[in-house]
Amino acid sequence: MNILLLGPHGAGKSTQAHLLSASLHLPYISTGEMLRVLAVQATEIGKHIRERLERGEYMSDEEMIPLVNERLSQIDVADGFILEGYPRTLFQAKNLNIRIDIVLNLFLTEEESMSRLLARHRMDDTPEIIERRLSHYQTEAEAILEYYRELDLLRQVNAGDTVENVHRALLIEIENRPTTS
Repeated sequence: MNILLLGPHGAGKSTQAHLLSASLHLPYISTGEMLRVLAVQATEIGKHIRERLERGEYMSDEEMIPLVNERLSQIDVADGFILEGYPRTLFQAKNLNIRIDIVLNLFLTEEESMSRLLARHRMDDTPEIIERRLSHYQTEAEAILEYYRELDLLRQVNAGDTVENVHRALLIEIENRPTTS
């Protein structure tokens, strides 16, 4: 089963992806983590990514699409995966070269996102960067969510509940998803 886990920054995507990975025995792929690993490498791409992250900027579609598609072609995801935080643009969604079974969107208010992000103390979580990311997310998210809604893949889950209740709600959505024959 191939699962996309979407939602604004601070919605608990990483936490829920780890829990789903353990519950469903599927590998968890975080594009954010992929980029943070590359950013600490002493390479040109590492330096480029580090600079983008420090400014709170996203990587371009041209940079992200091949990176993600290459990762999704690896053997460990042959039986399924949980991809968290991707796609971030409609173009990325339309250029994901793999079947998606369900898209789970964790929704959260902007105020709650800001509060959670400021509490996690990551180097790229300054108030200015957080505001820029949330604004960018809102701009791009509607088109992505509508795209998956039209494909009847989108399921919405309130991320403002407890970790356990959100996890339970996600499992229910996965269990009740329509299947194709």
